[in-house]
Amino acid sequence: MATKLSKLRKAVSGLTNITTNRADFSIGVKTGSMADMVPQKIGGLNYSVIQDGGELVASSKCKPFCIEDVMLHDRKKDDNGNWVTKDLPSAVINFKLDSSTEQEMVYTSMVFRGTTWEEIVQDFELNHKGKGKLGSGATALYYIFSKGNGMSSIEHFLEELENGTPIKFAQYKREYTKGLNFTSHQYYLSDKSKKDSDDSSNDTDY
Repeated sequence: MATKLSKLRKAVSGLTNITTNRADFSIGVKTGSMADMVPQKIGGLNYSVIQDGGELVASSKCKPFCIEDVMLHDRKKDDNGNWVTKDLPSAVINFKLDSSTEQEMVYTSMVFRGTTWEEIVQDFELNHKGKGKLGSGATALYYIFSKGNGMSSIEHFLEELENGTPIKFAQYKREYTKGLNFTSHQYYLSDKSKKDSDDSSNDTDY
């Protein structure tokens, strides 16, 4: 035993620069920059990353990503008591929050459920041409980058993400939905009383 302990102590000698990752599911105003990582779960759900061509790669096997399309796997019982899995495509951005320290990276994954990045871009293209309204995911994103961060366009927003510019937003919970919602911090601070309404135009469910 002593020999084993001595070997272990020698092996770990000097290993003091240890860091951990922690997801922040608390409600409130957050600030963070885009981060390359593999979240353990997204919104409490298992997920797979959607590769080009539609192939799904399980989170346990995927490479770190900062912005990506994923498939959320929501496993629950149906009316007959049988376990079923509902798959939902979603657009995701990982953020390293400013509450992180040298020893702990605090993160959140901003999710736009039921859509993909291609569909969000198409929404903005059609709206720009006057041919359609923004969908719920694109609307939530618009409020975050335009109203919340003073950015002129989605192109401007993506450029700032790539440059590592901190983004300010809010995450909160509703009584009748699972997980977190995302919106601009001004909307969150000025309209807290509306968070339990049925108007989801300025948010997106986890």
